[in-house]
Amino acid sequence: MTKRFLTTCIVLLYGIVSAQTTHTAVKGDNMYSIAKQYGTSVNDLLKLNPRFQERQLQVGDVLKLNNKGKDIVQGRSTIASQFSNITLKSTVKCSDIMKDYHISEKDLRVLNPDLDAQLKPGGKIVLPNENIVEYEVAMQKAWEKGMAKAKKESENKKNDHQISLAKIILNRNQVIKNIASHYNISESELKELNPDLESKIKVEGEIILPIEKIKNTKESRLTF
Repeated sequence: MTKRFLTTCIVLLYGIVSAQTTHTAVKGDNMYSIAKQYGTSVNDLLKLNPRFQERQLQVGDVLKLNNKGKDIVQGRSTIASQFSNITLKSTVKCSDIMKDYHISEKDLRVLNPDLDAQLKPGGKIVLPNENIVEYEVAMQKAWEKGMAKAKKESENKKNDHQISLAKIILNRNQVIKNIASHYNISESELKELNPDLESKIKVEGEIILPIEKIKNTKESRLTF
């Protein structure tokens, strides 16, 4: 949305006084005076109000006016559809909304006369639909970028972890305390790397250890 279009919409939305679409007859009114008042003809006025072709106009009677006023109202409705409310989840500054939704303070205040009172949790802010969509698209892209980055970092950490670990084949009936001591690793870390350690020490099972702990141990049968 160009700035000119936005300004035009705001002016039309808040600057135009809605045209009358009806007229209530007062003392002294007649079809001619009403037609002249609204810039139409008696014939056109009677077409819109055929019941007055057969009876006299009386005080309090409501007459339909020409479609021009209706068209203006419909135009205002179309313009109004270009705007929507957002609900604030926390207290924010006017500058935050201006930055996030790419709108000037002047336009923001025209759309929101009580803006300062609305800058709180639950506050309603009127904004152009296009600006709202642009913000939501930007947030979606940022989220996707963040997720992709986190996934890549997770994969890199996983690869690093796999590279730094290796398996060794135990001799039968080993003791956990002795294994930990031999490889200079705590029993808790050893169990964390090998959840089924208890069953593996009874046979010639494989256990996982950091490579740096076993690379200089000649007695170990190392596998990758």
